[in-house]
Amino acid sequence: MKKSRPIPDSWHYCQFYANPRANYALFVGVNRLRASGYTSVEVPVHRRLLLRLASVALAVLIPLTLSTLASAHAILVHAVPASHATVTGNAISIKLQFNVRIDIKRSRIALVQPDKSQQLLAVTESTPGLLEAQVSGLKSGDYTIRWQVLASDGHITQGEIPFKVI
Repeated sequence: MKKSRPIPDSWHYCQFYANPRANYALFVGVNRLRASGYTSVEVPVHRRLLLRLASVALAVLIPLTLSTLASAHAILVHAVPASHATVTGNAISIKLQFNVRIDIKRSRIALVQPDKSQQLLAVTESTPGLLEAQVSGLKSGDYTIRWQVLASDGHITQGEIPFKVI
């Protein structure tokens, strides 16, 4: 039987008892230690500290990355007319409020008529994130507002708002 070599004085080692798959997955250097004559799995303290620091860093970075991705797109907060609303009259004011600043030059609002033809509308921005347009000459029927906006961070978002005119 092979005798265990003594632990070098220059390193502080700790015993790590786990299944062989965990040893291999977590500590690549374990096989080197075994090849050099150590019979038990002895993991240097500095490696264990590095693994703990790496896991803490991942635990902090993953939620930060996900929250950044979640807030990257422009989200429609409020719309006039509301989705599936019924409006009266032949002229309406369209207002779309978003959660972030919108690049007005690269954003558009189109009105889909009951006969499925599209009409691009002139868009104005009175406050950051609020797009407005005016439409007149509407007849009774089902209409859809199609919008596409470019948020200040460079992400494009689009959507539709169906409504009915009586």
